[in-house]
Amino acid sequence: MIDFNMIVAEGHWDNYSNDSVKKLFDLVSDLLKGNSHAYKYLNFADPTSFQSSMRALSDPAIYKYLYVGSHGNDTGVYGSDKTTPISRTILKNVITGYTGLYLGTCLFGTDDNMSWLVQNADLTWCAGYRKSVDWIDSSAFDMAFWKEFQSENIRNKQNNLALAENDLLDQTIASLKSKYSSLILDLGFNVVVRRDNVIGLML
Repeated sequence: MIDFNMIVAEGHWDNYSNDSVKKLFDLVSDLLKGNSHAYKYLNFADPTSFQSSMRALSDPAIYKYLYVGSHGNDTGVYGSDKTTPISRTILKNVITGYTGLYLGTCLFGTDDNMSWLVQNADLTWCAGYRKSVDWIDSSAFDMAFWKEFQSENIRNKQNNLALAENDLLDQTIASLKSKYSSLILDLGFNVVVRRDNVIGLML
């Protein structure tokens, strides 16, 4: 059972290394759920493998959130081969039906890209980095975000609450700002959210 309702899609970072964020998400899963299998992981090399993997997993009844960890620039995200980027249009075509998208990439999390994705993929929220970010710093923050977000989600379920998605996100961001405000600024982290069908920046 995928308790986190989440897919982690990771681009191949480098042809000469085994760097991966999977170990971080395994840790979050183990800490919060007592096992490392509360989410689904996939690895992609190019737009074709990304699209085919996502289509094979697509199930709105199970998956609500998508984390994409990869290289990026302001026009797309990519694995070790930057000549074949995944554009925001390609992303939009495979994520319609999801609630939240987290872009763990350099530079692609611009206000324009995230607002466009929220609007055109009918997301509730999209988070990402506007700056070129250090892999270790951003990966640590990614883990902190999902640990806070899934902790809030678990608490609400345990207390039989049915908080709106925006309320879960508000609680998560408030907690992150209280602990990591300087890192948020350093990384250029931002969130675009839909409230009453109005799309706006959160940070």
